[in-house]
Amino acid sequence: MEIEQEVLGFSSEGEVIIDYTISNSCGVKIKLSNIGAAVTSIELPINESETRNILLGYASYNEYVNDSLCIGKCVGRYAGRIAKGKFSIDENIYKLTSNEGTTHFNGGVNSFDKKIWSARTEDDMIVFSYVSAAQEEGYPAEFGLEIGYTLSDDNELGITVVGEADSDTIVNVAPYLYLNLNGVGESGSDMQLKINSSEYVPLTSKLLPKGGVASVENTPMDFSNYKLVSKDSDSDFENLPSSDGYDNYWLVSNWKKGTMSSICSLRSASGDVELNITSTQPALYFSSCGTIEDCGVNVIGEDFKNGDAVILSPQNISDFSDDDCFVSPVLRVGEVYQHHTSYKFKF
Repeated sequence: MEIEQEVLGFSSEGEVIIDYTISNSCGVKIKLSNIGAAVTSIELPINESETRNILLGYASYNEYVNDSLCIGKCVGRYAGRIAKGKFSIDENIYKLTSNEGTTHFNGGVNSFDKKIWSARTEDDMIVFSYVSAAQEEGYPAEFGLEIGYTLSDDNELGITVVGEADSDTIVNVAPYLYLNLNGVGESGSDMQLKINSSEYVPLTSKLLPKGGVASVENTPMDFSNYKLVSKDSDSDFENLPSSDGYDNYWLVSNWKKGTMSSICSLRSASGDVELNITSTQPALYFSSCGTIEDCGVNVIGEDFKNGDAVILSPQNISDFSDDDCFVSPVLRVGEVYQHHTSYKFKF
């Protein structure tokens, strides 16, 4: 893996903005930024005449600074929604900032994706680090986090997340890569997806977990075989919380803590590019990006359109109830928060 870096500018607080490019012997190039520890582009050499960028991103680094979609970034301290911005640990109740009505969403107002991370190179890895202070966005404990990116010669992007806290807290850090295997500027609605899951998480109209899980069988949530990422008809979606397409969680079948599991596979419309995702995470967040219209301008100067990409983010999920049936997001003092996700490309 080869690593290049370039200083792009400075934030309003004078923090340096650095762009990294990692490449392998096959000609794959992946760009990273210390804004939100983001992946900003993934370029695949499809053939001698075509290099395809398959990651939706912005045209300039300034748009990443002011981004509202968490595009390409690592989201935290807790990715997802927490009802009424409240949770408890051992009967101690904590109140977080609310940034979606009364809901705490994707880490709050000034969340991890908006931070300028420290960065360093370690042999064949780019490592981003950030220390979240106690009471940042209302979270208990100081939490230190590192995210490492690697690219192998068999076209596998690896993302490793490691963190520790000085007292008990909750954590769910996740990458939000906006993927379009057809290429940036093309419609992504005709990609095909398969998810290794027999159960999904029912959500309320506010996209909060209702509690418990449900079978995907005979529902639009069944991706046990490849099918289009777009909605096939309005009737297919009449029982989903969002009329804009998929914005839901699936539980990984046969998941075991600390073990890499097959999460999902995504194919381009023509089948010339395939992505296989494996992870140690217990669930998958999948969004068909039905609400990104006019939220930014892509690298070829076009406004974002609904269906331009999909988010496939291995992560955790919790309903924060007394009978929570999911993997606990609580990180105890002395424990190490750690997970690894692999995005392997075939073309």
